[in-house]
Amino acid sequence: MSNVVGTVKIKSLRWRQYMATKAWVTATFDREGINSNFGGSLYGGDIAGGFSFFFADQSPWIGWLGGKRVDLKKLTELMAPQNFSMTGPLEFALQTNAEAKAIRRVKGWFQSIEPGTMRIGKIDDLLARIPPDWSPVKRDSIRIALESLRDFDYRTGAGSFWFTDGQGILDLKLQGLQGSRTFQTVLHANESPVGLWKQPARP
Repeated sequence: MSNVVGTVKIKSLRWRQYMATKAWVTATFDREGINSNFGGSLYGGDIAGGFSFFFADQSPWIGWLGGKRVDLKKLTELMAPQNFSMTGPLEFALQTNAEAKAIRRVKGWFQSIEPGTMRIGKIDDLLARIPPDWSPVKRDSIRIALESLRDFDYRTGAGSFWFTDGQGILDLKLQGLQGSRTFQTVLHANESPVGLWKQPARP
């Protein structure tokens, strides 16, 4: 059996805490494996993607996903409720390489296509923990610095990310009338001192 094509339409589809509507899936089967494309609506925007699963040792597969005008506010509220939020419509794309259930590599980019606001909710906890016995100058300087990070109105925002073999990096850069904000998050899956993304020890 080869080149058998089928399309399934789904009113709503949930994966963990994420919900898509008006979803559809098309699959093609042949001797090499399964090729599929899918799409739908996600939080005010559209998504489209696909995957190829190969009938071979280790069950390798690749996948990709892209989105346009996805509501960042709804998305970040689901990803990090009360800790981190952004607003504005989002465009993004990502690619994945994997074997069976083991994710080997994830790489992608994203950008906000209209102005928005970033808020880091955890900053409020840090503000509440400023020691009362600090001098007024020290308390005020720390408070001003933290508050400048907590809320930021940006005109453009873009970033990229990748993950491989238990390690990865997320970069985010925002620019607005108040200047710019640049963030880099480094993920380490273990504490090996020779890990690829371990920072050099300071003298």
